[in-house]
Amino acid sequence: MAVLHYAAVDRPWVRRVLRSFALISFVSVSINTPKTFETKPYLAYVTFVADLIVTFAFSAEMIAKMHIRGIVRVFVTSYFIQ
Repeated sequence: MAVLHYAAVDRPWVRRVLRSFALISFVSVSINTPKTFETKPYLAYVTFVADLIVTFAFSAEMIAKMHIRGIVRVFVTSYFIQ
């Protein structure tokens, strides 16, 4: 089992990736209008995929930080381990 350290989530390249995902999310929300989808229907799929990727990335960051801070234990073999 890989042990996450706080530095793994707080590295500069991880921050840049998450900030770029935030920008992608902002653009996705901006183009998410019915008029846009009437004129360019393929953008509905693009925004859906972009939102899925961004949601997965931010959820993974949240779970990693919760695991690091001891709020969530990942890969515990038994519920009654203690």
